[in-house]
Amino acid sequence: AAALPEARAYEKRFAAYELSYCEGREREAYERLRRLYDVGKNERLPTLITRLKFLEQKLNIPNEQRIPEGAH
Repeated sequence: AAALPEARAYEKRFAAYELSYCEGREREAYERLRRLYDVGKNERLPTLITRLKFLEQKLNIPNEQRIPEGAH
């Protein structure tokens, strides 16, 4: 359901959260979470930021591409 164009933002967010816990799917989860983060402040919830920061570290995302410290 989260993949459908008419899916609600929270469905997409929760699907990306779950994906971020799946071994081998970290890159896909990071890309989905980053797209949500880039939508704007309303999507920048604490869990989204926590999972993004975890994945940035795990995937060795370059510092200049990471979300800023204190992001919200």
